[in-house]
Amino acid sequence: MMGGHAGAESALGQGSTFWFTVRLNKAMGSGASLSLTQPAGQAELALKASFSGQRVLVVEDDALNREVVRLLLDGVGLVYDLAENGALAVEMAARQHYALILMDVQMPQMGGIEATRIIRAADAEVPIIAMTANAFAEDRERCLAAGINDFLTKPFELDKLFATLLKWLKQEGGKDGGQNP
Repeated sequence: MMGGHAGAESALGQGSTFWFTVRLNKAMGSGASLSLTQPAGQAELALKASFSGQRVLVVEDDALNREVVRLLLDGVGLVYDLAENGALAVEMAARQHYALILMDVQMPQMGGIEATRIIRAADAEVPIIAMTANAFAEDRERCLAAGINDFLTKPFELDKLFATLLKWLKQEGGKDGGQNP
């Protein structure tokens, strides 16, 4: 995928030599620009390279889903806080600026639509991405009308998740140089 080659040479009792070549674009300083659309697999690398350490809020009531998202975010170096419902997310977003919020739509106590409306009243800029099993057009329209910026259906594809995170972190990062308080 990177225009390179890989190989190995091995001699019994003497050891093995593994090698690879890849084609990389030379970065123009630490703020090298990346395109909004990345080839499959490249969004993950771009997240690691450019957004490691950014803080995101994951709002998800299901413990297994929280764990899956947590592991994926760990893998790309994003720092995260976890909220089990929309009410807790609203409190957390009021205390801490997040580079991005991943918001489950259907939760007990307060769902993602209501939580988004409240968060939007205080912070119109933070990217909020819906995570939902409901893939119908009317569900998407409801999310967008509430102020949600983008929409991922569960179970989500890894490349789609990473590409969506990259897209919105780049837009958020462009406002403050990628540094959040």
